[in-house]
Amino acid sequence: MIFKKFKSASLGLGAVLMVALASCESKTGEQGNLTAGSETGSGSSVAVKSIIYSIPAPMEVVSLIKSAGAQFDRNLLNPVDKARTYTGESAQAVNLGIYGSDLSYASMFDQKQEAMNYLGAVQQLANALQLSDAFGNNLLERLETHQNNRDSLLNIVSMAYADMNDYLKENKREPVSAMVIAGGWIEGLYLATYYASQQPEGAMKQRVAEQKMALNNLIKLLESYNDTRLSALQADLGQLKSLYDETSTTNAGSTASKDEQGTVTIGGGATVNMTSETLQKIAAKIKEIRTKYVS
Repeated sequence: MIFKKFKSASLGLGAVLMVALASCESKTGEQGNLTAGSETGSGSSVAVKSIIYSIPAPMEVVSLIKSAGAQFDRNLLNPVDKARTYTGESAQAVNLGIYGSDLSYASMFDQKQEAMNYLGAVQQLANALQLSDAFGNNLLERLETHQNNRDSLLNIVSMAYADMNDYLKENKREPVSAMVIAGGWIEGLYLATYYASQQPEGAMKQRVAEQKMALNNLIKLLESYNDTRLSALQADLGQLKSLYDETSTTNAGSTASKDEQGTVTIGGGATVNMTSETLQKIAAKIKEIRTKYVS
């Protein structure tokens, strides 16, 4: 399994957004690395923080998709005009995560206008979730003003999602963060399985297989809150887990290397072995789950 630790200067707008979404219980360090933050409410414990920290941001998967030579396909994304159709806290929170992952995808492929469109969808759902005070009314205007200044974008988005997390905690709405994280992960896996299915024996297949650990941790996160609003997500991800249980895992020693840009790659550890048949089953199931939430 491979994880990458990125310098903040190398992160795109969508990347930073998804780091924020997937690490709502973390704080951003000077180099964009994450350190454990404060505890949550109903799911308060060091274990819960550790679980959240272990769930990779979808931008990691999106980065691998691009590095594999894939081409941008806007038809894969959830249309932005559907944002206004989502009603109810659960649907809005899950799709906030989904749109955040789509934003990561558009940003990674340098689709600036698409990225701004998805930022608009994110803002719309944030307003629907009564998070406008957390984001600020002029977020989009500031992002548009600074869209060509990557460092400014990093600061604006990072602070916006830190404020959102504080707001949710203050109002005892931590499960909403879990829904956002789940939505972002679902969309990331959906994109990954689409590309992996095009080349069943390619590198993306292994990246999809490695999501087995993330899935297990995501289920633990949802269970930790003991909130009935999370029951549907738990059931859906449980079905996906039953397919991942068809895989096998082998262990090996860990390795680490650093390139000229200072990016540290940690390899080795557990390797998940997946057949092409299981890949197709997982691709079909995550598409089914994703369709359920975006419909």
